[in-house]
Amino acid sequence: MAPHPQVAKLLIGAGVYLANGHAVPVLAYDWRQPFAWNAARGLTLPIPSIVAGRLSPAICGLLCAATLAWIGIQHGGVPLGIFASGSAIGGGLLIDASRRALIDMPALFFGLLALACTMAAIGALPNARMAVWWAAAAGLASGLAVSSKINYVLFSLACFAALALTYRTAETRRVTYACLGLLIWGSCIVFVVSNLSLYGNPAHGIWRMLSFLREVQQTPWEPTQTLALRLQAMWWGIARFGTLHNLGFPGDRLLLLVGVVASINDVRRARWPLPLALTVLVVGMMVTLPASVSRYMLPLVPVYALLQARGLLWLITQGRQLIARCRRVAPFEM
Repeated sequence: MAPHPQVAKLLIGAGVYLANGHAVPVLAYDWRQPFAWNAARGLTLPIPSIVAGRLSPAICGLLCAATLAWIGIQHGGVPLGIFASGSAIGGGLLIDASRRALIDMPALFFGLLALACTMAAIGALPNARMAVWWAAAAGLASGLAVSSKINYVLFSLACFAALALTYRTAETRRVTYACLGLLIWGSCIVFVVSNLSLYGNPAHGIWRMLSFLREVQQTPWEPTQTLALRLQAMWWGIARFGTLHNLGFPGDRLLLLVGVVASINDVRRARWPLPLALTVLVVGMMVTLPASVSRYMLPLVPVYALLQARGLLWLITQGRQLIARCRRVAPFEM
């Protein structure tokens, strides 16, 4: 049995199964060669099975854009959600990954859903019942993310940090602790139940997954074994897959830096659960990114998209304030 998690593979396999691929052979596909080379040697599945296998990642790509918009709306309103979703789509990497039968897209969707539900739980803390339901949903989504690809435990850590460090009044303290318990236990239960390799000896199964991750980190394709290489990949590598080699909007890196400054201002105004969660994702990628390969950098897509959108909104707000100030000053100058 494969050591890595199974949920995303089951979703992709369900599409193939529904396309009458009941007896899909295991082929020795050579990833070093192009698709045409493998097809000429009979190492590819029939086209209908390939299309069916791509169905789940494509749906998850659409859901990622919608969930990212929901996260933005919760943090800064409808404009931020719309801009964040547009930036993610404009960056190109999200669309590129959605066209491939990879386990990364279901993992990214579940991770974003967990973050969105966590933010909803934080916003609903004064209403204990709603907060508990949202926390339970976050635990379920978090468990499915890690059960799709173990690297996406970063989203679980981001959700935990955002909820654990939320300001608690005397009235919401117990509710917050209950939400944390639901988030943690929900994630663990879903992770164990959905991975057959953990049955009987969970410790050995998890050790095999971690060993597989170490093997991935030894990949010969553009390895990032030093912090400098990881930072370079995070800043430049992801841009290779975007329109005009950018991350999303034109002037993307400027918007990214402006978004960081604006997010710091959000923290000062106590709107900091989302900036904290994004910080956890960035630091986690700085530590764990195994190679400058497109799908490995998918967790950065929502980070960059939200920061770019925040930067764009900040510039628009400053522009409006400047225009209003000029209109007030103009009559006195005449």
